[in-house]
Amino acid sequence: MQCRIPCQWCADPVAKAVSVSFDYWVTSSETEAAALTERRRPGDPEVVLVDTERLDPVELLEDELILQLPTRVCTEVNCPKRPAASYGVDLEPAEAAQGPFAALAVLRDESGEDREPPVEGS
Repeated sequence: MQCRIPCQWCADPVAKAVSVSFDYWVTSSETEAAALTERRRPGDPEVVLVDTERLDPVELLEDELILQLPTRVCTEVNCPKRPAASYGVDLEPAEAAQGPFAALAVLRDESGEDREPPVEGS
């Protein structure tokens, strides 16, 4: 099945093939569902408990298809419309070299001793 999935970089739709294969053990009995689940081994069909009078196979198929959809359809390299990375205003080298705690230097006096921060209104 061909799906058109939006690219996470440029939002343009990208055609991807999705195929799904599934097996279920279907039961309407909670007791039987518990017994099937208990004896289930890896690779065995999943157990589906139907709590209504009718099973809607379209819902099962839809759920399985959604689970098979890729989370990303383009990589950083292969998206021709990927926007350029931008990080806002470039910092001057001197500003960048100061580090995150440079503003705290005003709280030290010339001797290197800590001093109290100024109190507003005094």
